Amino acid sequence: MNVSAGRQRSIIIRSKYLTTMFNKYYIFTMKYMLIRTLTLSAMLIAVISGMAGADSSVVWNERINKNSITVWTRPVDGYRVDSFRAQADLDFSIEAIYEHLTNLNEFPEWVHGLKEFEIITSEDDLWEYYVVVSAPLSKDRDNVMRMTGRPPGNDGTAFLEQIALSTDRPERRNTVRVTDYHETWNLVKLNGTRTRATMEVRFDPGGNPPVKVLNWIVAQGPYESFQTMIKILESQPDTSDQYLLASAM
Repeated sequence: MNVSAGRQRSIIIRSKYLTTMFNKYYIFTMKYMLIRTLTLSAMLIAVISGMAGADSSVVWNERINKNSITVWTRPVDGYRVDSFRAQADLDFSIEAIYEHLTNLNEFPEWVHGLKEFEIITSEDDLWEYYVVVSAPLSKDRDNVMRMTGRPPGNDGTAFLEQIALSTDRPERRNTVRVTDYHETWNLVKLNGTRTRATMEVRFDPGGNPPVKVLNWIVAQGPYESFQTMIKILESQPDTSDQYLLASAM
């Protein structure tokens, strides 16, 4: 009888010991899972915060705002030179501006830094041309460009896009071939004689240009191009009616 009671007490003690150990293990496991969850959450928050910080670093920075022309720049991943955006509300019809932008014969008059220009193809809303431009403190740049357009429509907007093409055209001496260039023009009709024009450019100049210098002056080019374009438009008669008539035919 005493032996049986002793075994029973031993079983009870062992059971309590196992229960205590299980409870300690369960509490430890739960604490570990909680800490791990909190740690992962903190890491996730940190990553998201870092991403948010990266996004804020590529906002447009205003560089020029005068004579009704605004130019912004911003860095772009994978590009050494900042991209730029220029915008102005112009006192010209959307048809007049679109006609001017697609008139390749006028490019030498208003495109900043243009040294040589050759029209390769000129069709309805599709153009190709070869261009050589000067680069500050560096070699000239050349490329073959293709421009496509969507003329002014009933929605009061128009669009132009220019991209650099791969070409087998022989490379010139002391000239760097640009193969990565993308430019867009968005035109929005504000009223019959007023249009908002927005140009945006992203490009890689190729070669080994003085990047810091280029980023310092990159906003000046589009500003001067807008100024020259305005002067040309002011010197020309408004041909919007003729453009609309030709578009309708």
